[in-house]
Order: sequence, then C-alpha cells, then structure tokens
Amino acid sequence: MKYIQSFYQYPVTFSSIGRTIPARSAQGETRNIAEFTEAEFEKLQNREPFFRELVSKNKIRVLNKMPTSYVPAATRINQAEDEAEKLRKELEAAKAELEALKSGKATTEESTVTETESKSDDLKNLSYDELKERATANGIEYKANVKKADLIKMIEEAEAKAKAE
Repeated sequence: MKYIQSFYQYPVTFSSIGRTIPARSAQGETRNIAEFTEAEFEKLQNREPFFRELVSKNKIRVLNKMPTSYVPAATRINQAEDEAEKLRKELEAAKAELEALKSGKATTEESTVTETESKSDDLKNLSYDELKERATANGIEYKANVKKADLIKMIEEAEAKAKAE
C-alpha cells in the first residue's frame, strides 16, 4: 500500500484509476491522505503527467506507511486494548509459573535442565584465569595453551562425572 499526502489546494481526480486525492484542507479521519494499492500507484506514475508534476513540485508526497498522527483514534484505542490484553495474558502465565516454582511443583527434569544451563552460563562468564583455577580445583590436567571453550567443556564433563559418582 502507498499513501499519498496532498499539499495541493484543490482535490484532484485522476481518470486513469478513477480515484481522487483530497485537498490539503480536507476534513475527516484521514484528512489530506489517500490510500492506494501498488497497481494504482504504478498507473498514476506511468499514465498521469499531472501526478508526476505535483510530485516534483512537492505538492503531493508519496508515503510507504500511514503516519501515526493520521491513524484514527478508534483504531489506536483498539490496538492499545489488544496489546494490553496480550500483556495481561503474559503476566498471568508468568505469575502461574512463579507460583509453580515456589510451591515446588516444578519437575526435577526442569530444575536439572535449568541448573545445568545456569552452570554453563556461569562458566562462560568466568575469566580464563578463573576457569584455570576451577579446573585445577576439580583435578583436571590441561595443556598450557588450551582454549577457553575447551576448558569450559572439560570442567563441565568433570563436574557431570563427579555428580554421577
């Protein structure tokens, strides 16, 4: 969709598409803006020299979207209510999830997955020197120039092995 905003003092009807562009002082919800399909816009560009002249003289402006100030108030209210309803549902779901976690109804698998994810996140946030110290504390032997990612992997494997025993 294309929107044509008019700053021309008179309404203009184009015969090639049978549509009218309003005058700059037009009244109503959309005032001096008209909505056109891509096909209608192409016809205007190709068949109407007066349209091209108005564009070049900045008497009309072609827009890709409707300016927010031109969106009717009822539409803005409906959009805001829809968004508020969506946010209310998200809040209800988050509250329910929080209550489930507080009451301990969360399954052990979910807590284990969350726990391992938090540990791997913790390891990624540690510096290289801190990772070396942790590897040494876990009894891991490593080369002097081991990469940080490899060191993290070794620590995770050693801690998983220690938990399994």
